[in-house]
Amino acid sequence: MEKSIITKTLLLLIISNSVYAQKPTLTISKYIDLLKKNDPQFEMIINDNLKKDYHVDKGLPSRELLLSATTEYGFALDDSANTNQTTVSLSKDFIESGTSLSLSRSQNNLSDREETITKVELEQKIFNDGLGSNTRMKKSLLESEVQVMDLQIKESYEDYVKERLEAYFDLGRLFTELRSSKEIFEEAKKLYGQVLAKRKKSVATDTDLKRAKLQMLVREDELLESETAYHKTIQTLSAYIGQEISKEVPEFEFDFHKKMKKTPRTREELEGLRSFKIKDTGLQNSKVNLEIEKNNGGISASLIAGASMDDSKRYATTVKNEEMLIGLRVDIPFGDTTQNALEKEANYNYIKARLEKQNYISEMLSELAGLELEIANKQKKLKLAKEKAELSESIVNEDTKRYENGRMDLEELITSRNNRATYKKAYISEQMAYNKLVIEYLAATDGLID
Repeated sequence: MEKSIITKTLLLLIISNSVYAQKPTLTISKYIDLLKKNDPQFEMIINDNLKKDYHVDKGLPSRELLLSATTEYGFALDDSANTNQTTVSLSKDFIESGTSLSLSRSQNNLSDREETITKVELEQKIFNDGLGSNTRMKKSLLESEVQVMDLQIKESYEDYVKERLEAYFDLGRLFTELRSSKEIFEEAKKLYGQVLAKRKKSVATDTDLKRAKLQMLVREDELLESETAYHKTIQTLSAYIGQEISKEVPEFEFDFHKKMKKTPRTREELEGLRSFKIKDTGLQNSKVNLEIEKNNGGISASLIAGASMDDSKRYATTVKNEEMLIGLRVDIPFGDTTQNALEKEANYNYIKARLEKQNYISEMLSELAGLELEIANKQKKLKLAKEKAELSESIVNEDTKRYENGRMDLEELITSRNNRATYKKAYISEQMAYNKLVIEYLAATDGLID
């Protein structure tokens, strides 16, 4: 499971041909590998698989073979002899059939006799878990719960991958913004130097020099903010992967859109999703549990059959007695408030599961339709943002030449460069926001992992 995201991501990865492309130093595959090795959150998710190994046995009665031994000594306070009673028994419950088998042997040395009693007893439930019906139903329920646990672990893993990829996208965005801020700051410094040189030649005014310096200070302030945000994110990701990562992080555009499938529009189209299966199976399980709790209450009955052999000495008389036993055990509870409460709780959980499934269907259909619309609009906005960024870059290049040739004043050039910075940052933000939307959609539709 944990390897699938690597393969899929590599297949979906497209290095951008834009001005933001750069050779990666921390690839997606390397990032995921480091997460698998060092991220405690990943290990916690994988560790949840261990619950599946004991869940069924934990919820059923014990299948143990029980060996029991008891010995008692009696010390007489008068002239009578001391006594000793010892019993050894071996018992086993066959829970799937509702059968109990026991074998016991007692050796009793009493004041008036010596007893050796051997007994074999078989008890078979015939009503209320008759022939183990309730236990088998409970076992089936627990096995179904294990299947739900497996689906939930995969859902948790997919959510984890989505969260960590979003952090990775944030790092790429902040790195790009930091590099852009550095370039713009250096450009502002250069402009200040040019204006300063012109001022010395009395070509530029004091106001021009102040404008250029103010612009440089503004860009330096933005650079400091970018550095702070970037290094904080570096620390976060370093904690995830358990080692310090290079500041030369990759700067990619990701085309995850190709992995998107047709958006489910109906309940039937949702049935293949893990999240639907969790809700649907949970509803079925709550119904089965309600049936089990109803069966657990009330009268219970068992048939008893066995044999006993009594080899005793009473005074001077030896007694040997062998007999077959058959009987009926009936338990009639009166005012069992605990079982009544358990049945009510099971009924509440069943109603809750039914309503949760209905709510899930309507919310999921609405959520996926909304995500699809957001992604389509974000694609258009991303295209527009890229075009505006490219146009603003071209305009700045032309305006810079015009300023250097004396055909544009400084204020207009600064405005042009400010616009360029705004459009460039907007493009970076739109690009990463688009990636996050697609990842969110893929996670919701089981498209991020197998």
